[in-house]
Amino acid sequence: MPVSRRACDRCRAHKLKCQWLEEFASCAQCRKGNKPCAMPALPSPVNRTSKPSSEGIAVTSLPMSSGLRRNALPIAAPPSGHFEDRLKRLEDFMHELKSPPPAAADSYRHPQSQNDDFGSSAPPPTAQKRTYDQISTIDETAYRDTSMFRIGADDGSSMILNDPIFGQRSSYIYSRQLPSREAASLKRDRGPSHPGSMRLKNCAKGACYLPPPDEGSALLNEYLADFNSKIPLFHPEAIYTDVRNCYSGAADKTPLSWVLTYTTLGIAHRLRAMGLFAALDDTANADWYLNRCLAVLPDLLLEQPSLPLVQALLGVSVLLQSSHRSRRAALFVSTAMHMAQVLGYNEAEADLDKASSEHRQGLYVFWIAFFMDTAMGLRTTRPNAPKLADISVPPPRASSSDWWTSNSSVDDTAEWKLNVFALHASLALIQAEASEELFSVKARHRSADLTAIVFKSIISKLEIWRQTNPLAETDATSMLHSMYQSDAVHLIILEASYFETLYQIHAASVLGAFTRRLDVFLPNELRSAAGRICFGIYVDAQRLLTLAGLVPQGNVSITWITMHALIAALCTVLAYNIRRNGDSNAIVDTLDIAANMRLYKNILESLELAVSETNDPGLTSQVNVCRHLYGQIKDDEWLSQS
Repeated sequence: MPVSRRACDRCRAHKLKCQWLEEFASCAQCRKGNKPCAMPALPSPVNRTSKPSSEGIAVTSLPMSSGLRRNALPIAAPPSGHFEDRLKRLEDFMHELKSPPPAAADSYRHPQSQNDDFGSSAPPPTAQKRTYDQISTIDETAYRDTSMFRIGADDGSSMILNDPIFGQRSSYIYSRQLPSREAASLKRDRGPSHPGSMRLKNCAKGACYLPPPDEGSALLNEYLADFNSKIPLFHPEAIYTDVRNCYSGAADKTPLSWVLTYTTLGIAHRLRAMGLFAALDDTANADWYLNRCLAVLPDLLLEQPSLPLVQALLGVSVLLQSSHRSRRAALFVSTAMHMAQVLGYNEAEADLDKASSEHRQGLYVFWIAFFMDTAMGLRTTRPNAPKLADISVPPPRASSSDWWTSNSSVDDTAEWKLNVFALHASLALIQAEASEELFSVKARHRSADLTAIVFKSIISKLEIWRQTNPLAETDATSMLHSMYQSDAVHLIILEASYFETLYQIHAASVLGAFTRRLDVFLPNELRSAAGRICFGIYVDAQRLLTLAGLVPQGNVSITWITMHALIAALCTVLAYNIRRNGDSNAIVDTLDIAANMRLYKNILESLELAVSETNDPGLTSQVNVCRHLYGQIKDDEWLSQS
């Protein structure tokens, strides 16, 4: 029989190992926690048959080393009042377990976070992130005297990294070192003030959430290297200053600096979610920053147009476009486009090379807003905000020597250079022409012959644009080995924008209606158009899907940005494989059927996974068309033929 050892009430309630300390008349666990140690009473071993007396049993603490076997002791009634005492102690322990623990001095959540400036939800959890540099733990960064961002020389900035202002912590960072009662006193007094003014005041005090300095440093560097160097939304010095001011508490008296900082951190989390160091909370963190920005945008939209405000709207648009709410981004992009026109960014100065740094940055922001607004507007056949005749500023050059850089090969065996920003701008000019000359009200009154001429002109310009792409003849595998994954993501988004335009123009042509009332991405139109144009655009569709298969897909940013293009491309290649046996124009020799079918299946499953995260019946029905076409192809038959 095993020896049954007794345990005190507290150790038994918490299921702890109870080790009795004779010299202290208490167990080790109770002494460590400075708690009273109460041992259960035992019946008297002397008289086993007689009714026990209280004198023989009233033992409050008995050494564990006594070696008594519980199974050798009789079951006897406890003394009077014993059950009441134990019940009271049990209730005390239960109350102790249910009551929340006191706030620690280094609690990670700011006491204002429950009523912070950007909403009522808690800040995102900051786990041990996976970054290119080693990130300190929360406790290490809490007591760090200085915190400086590490900006590489490739960013092209001349910032002073050892700025003492950045070494000062914001109210949030400093509050983690205060005792809990002092931190609690930082809670703002809510008065009858307007909610908007409360946001302005508290953002100026630096009371909003920020990640630990080392984490913020890594996120900023990832944003500058992986996004901003290809799509120059911010000048590195400007966004560095905004982030530094938020950490030091020197931000402006409006939430604008905080919105710019939050969009930067959110986009960095979006990029992380697609990388090798992705974590489950990266998407949730990006959505948290997005929601905080959306909460203050109504107040910001009432301010005078400015370059930072346009940048904030575009940053929020990027976060929206890369989420399951991607369709809502068009409204913010259109607003940013109108503000850029108000500021005159669509008009070139006499000598652009002598323009101020802020104005040149405004031109970059204008072209970002232009190609985003044009692509989104063409998809819905919405008229462009600026007409081509109203734009006199030259597009960005592929050979520009400004601080933003071109994509270049990281492999000595592959020699090429690719300027994603310049290619986006040049493609947007063709998309804007297609919108004005084919889908506008003016174009509907043209004759069919003239419309056909314009259609061929747009298609030829798209072919010329394709030929100017240095990677037009490069296969996907060699491209992957000579490019960083973040650069591959930018290229896939560019390819998706090109193919979406190509498909939309061809589909509208075969369906016989260049009009706003025709949506070529609806389920019925997808079925009809894919089978009729699949032989003309199959190569481009296959290329897009092959490139998309190189990076992670699913509920991630790139899937949401390229959703419509992937659906159209998948319908095209599936319709091609269904019809190719009976058509002499089919390309048979260049196909690896088995590998392609696996690729189509993976892309389809990724689309279904992404659509499951939203309640959009339109997207669901479009993906169902892909599933239906895929079901018409017998996998075993194609695999056996390969």
